[in-house]
Amino acid sequence: MLPHSRSTAMRLCLLTILAILSFTTATTASSAAAVDPTSVREDFINTNLHRILDLTNPSIMREHSTVVIKAVNDAGAKEYYLTVPAEISEKSLAVLEVEVRQSKNGEGVKAVVMKDKYDASRSAQLYKVKLPNHLKKDEVVYLIINAAYTNAVKPFPKEVTMKSMQHLEYQGNAYLWSPYRSERQKTTVRVPRDEVLRFTSQPEPVTKNGNVVTYGPYDNVEPYASGFLHVHYADPKAILVVKSLERKMEISHLGGNLAVQEDYELHHEGAKLKGHFSRVDYSFSQWNHHQTNVVKDLTITLPPDAKHVFYRDTIGNVSTSNLRHERQRSVLNIRPRYPVYGGWKYTWHHGYNVPTTSFLKRNTEHPSQFAFRIPFIGGLPNVTITKAVVSIVFPEGAKNFKIRKPFDMDRVSESTTYTYLDTTGRPTITFEKHNVVDEHSQPLLITYELPATSLLQKPFAVSLAFFALFALGAVYSRLDLSITKDPKAEQEQLLQTYRSTVDKLARAETRLVNNLASVFRSLKSEKRLAEYKDATADIEVKIKAGWAKLVDAAKQAENAVLTTIHPASSSPTTTTKATTTTLNGSLSPAATFAAQIRQLQRLQEQRLAKMRAMHEHIVRATTAKSDAKLDPAARKELESVVANLDREIEQLAEQIRVAGQKLVD
Repeated sequence: MLPHSRSTAMRLCLLTILAILSFTTATTASSAAAVDPTSVREDFINTNLHRILDLTNPSIMREHSTVVIKAVNDAGAKEYYLTVPAEISEKSLAVLEVEVRQSKNGEGVKAVVMKDKYDASRSAQLYKVKLPNHLKKDEVVYLIINAAYTNAVKPFPKEVTMKSMQHLEYQGNAYLWSPYRSERQKTTVRVPRDEVLRFTSQPEPVTKNGNVVTYGPYDNVEPYASGFLHVHYADPKAILVVKSLERKMEISHLGGNLAVQEDYELHHEGAKLKGHFSRVDYSFSQWNHHQTNVVKDLTITLPPDAKHVFYRDTIGNVSTSNLRHERQRSVLNIRPRYPVYGGWKYTWHHGYNVPTTSFLKRNTEHPSQFAFRIPFIGGLPNVTITKAVVSIVFPEGAKNFKIRKPFDMDRVSESTTYTYLDTTGRPTITFEKHNVVDEHSQPLLITYELPATSLLQKPFAVSLAFFALFALGAVYSRLDLSITKDPKAEQEQLLQTYRSTVDKLARAETRLVNNLASVFRSLKSEKRLAEYKDATADIEVKIKAGWAKLVDAAKQAENAVLTTIHPASSSPTTTTKATTTTLNGSLSPAATFAAQIRQLQRLQEQRLAKMRAMHEHIVRATTAKSDAKLDPAARKELESVVANLDREIEQLAEQIRVAGQKLVD
């Protein structure tokens, strides 16, 4: 293509672009003209305006403006308007407060600020300020305007090395964007240090003095005046943004305790770390950390009487923390597991208990009414909170809640929380707000009623639960849940009952036999064996009575088991022969049990007979003549007989023990 042709083509392209831009501008202008731009009546003029932009905190930019306004309308006015660019109002503006004074240093009255109409032609959001008094023409008042903005400064460059200092930049308007004409105004920009790399020198005059850059003063500034303002400066402080804060508080009237837990998701949105992290470089550059944006620790303020403080992250408990109690506060200094550089994040939660006396008050005239007052946020200062969720859990039975909010919330909801031993649940009020800064650490006030009987709800519920549990256990133990009855199970249950009876009888018989032997030894030592028969007669009667009970137990066990197996039989004895054996010819459990009882009773009879025989031999030899006059042959024969009988008695005792054990098992 020839140079002349190329030039012609470029001209045509430029003309086409200009035509499109002209058409677009005309269309936009016609659309703006068709729609009411929500113009503000010029009821005031700003006679003097001084605006201060505080950039010393990189997370929150604070704007402090002193405006002297004068009413110019003949009818006067009571409503003053502020304008904020729509994008800034939607995403960045966190706080907007106005104080009205009659003089520069006079006492201020807080004015009501309301979000008003949207000016589409200028993409401006209007805020209405209701003045306390109607201003007459030429009457003057002072407005103290305080605003806080988030995400106002950005790191530039966006990445720095571990040893480099962070630089930030701010872009804005050199004028206060006001719908009113200003006779005189000035903007002051304050940065953390005097290391200002560059700043715009227009609109003139612009001066710099240390860490302060001043734009103006300007005279006769038109409404909605705009002048580009840019400041690039050094600031090593981190830009900390809490993406999510969940704060939960539980009130206990019985324990007089307030349990608080706060969950943080902290992001460092300053200049990102360039390259990779080196622990070696980090250790050797500790002397330079104060000039970088690294976060090594965090300081959290707690109530002065906080106790049982804990600090954990997603991994678990973190021991690198320190708690210090002071007169007005407690300070928790936490050190993350790793240094937090730009672009990194750290998640943790901490909690504590505090007496309710500092936050909960009772109405002396109405003892069932309480007032709970606590800051909405608090603890970690100089950070931006993207989303804060504060939940307050009240005791069971609390009702008639009245909420006094220090500012507007994005969402307020009520729910019920169930914890240990709760019945009706605990009323819970949840507050949600976005774009939160330090200025929002204002107290929430919630009044509610809690009858005295509600304090007994949990103890009563616990007592009722234990009673119900025991009652259920008693009913269940007596409940037969089987579809059909199991004869074998019933038979085994009956046999178990008789086993206990037989075991008691066997133990009683053994004690009586031992008692009989003890009486014999006592009489022998006292040489009163002639009284042996009379002295042991009562014991023998009791032993034989126990035998009779054993025999009766064997019969009753057989009859009861047979009745269970054949309930329709009128006479269980008629079926005894048929039920004493099983299908394979062996004895049934009932028959075996009865046989074991009778075997035990026979062994007991044999033992008593042997013991009686042994005692009678000794008594006869002793009463016939004295031991001294027994000839050696007779003595030897007596000793042999006694030794044999004693050995047989011991064998029978062992057999009785084994037989009794079989019955029990």
